[in-house]
Amino acid sequence: MKPVDYFLLLFLVPTLSYANEFNTDIEAPQMQFSSKTNSSVNSLLLNSKAHIEITGLIAKITLIQKYKNPTKQWVEGIYMLPLPEDAAIDVLRIKTKNGIIEGIIQEKEKAKVTYQKARREGKKAAIVNSERPNLFTTKVANIAPDSEIDIEISYLQTVHYADDTFSITLPNTLTPRYTPKIPRQEE
Repeated sequence: MKPVDYFLLLFLVPTLSYANEFNTDIEAPQMQFSSKTNSSVNSLLLNSKAHIEITGLIAKITLIQKYKNPTKQWVEGIYMLPLPEDAAIDVLRIKTKNGIIEGIIQEKEKAKVTYQKARREGKKAAIVNSERPNLFTTKVANIAPDSEIDIEISYLQTVHYADDTFSITLPNTLTPRYTPKIPRQEE
């Protein structure tokens, strides 16, 4: 039996809509905004909180990070967060001035179609994607001008045990990937 990819998909209220692509080569958590003019701007992190609960060899970590849309336009945002490679996201909540977006789980292709449809219709919507094992991205459609957005993400990870010591990591940076240059071949 083939495993099924799942993504979180979220909704809220109607607004304005447009599309864009984002750069996911990041070194730290960040929020990028893109306007309908296809310009992209990084938002400053205004506040960050972490709560960790450990039960046996499982840790539940909740991060809450606040960003602001610094533009005078409705934007689509992408929140990028490096996480441990063994992390499994179980909750995503996005708070805006208009309300809270709560996650539901759908199969990958259905989630993409539902997100695109909601975005085109001007609804608030978000979708979570794993770009690679240690980088999760969340696209958020239709963020109001000059508004703040709180990203609350909870994930589970294994507590590591070695040499009579328990440990977990709380990554807040992502090491850039090494891409070797291809040597030119002499003719």
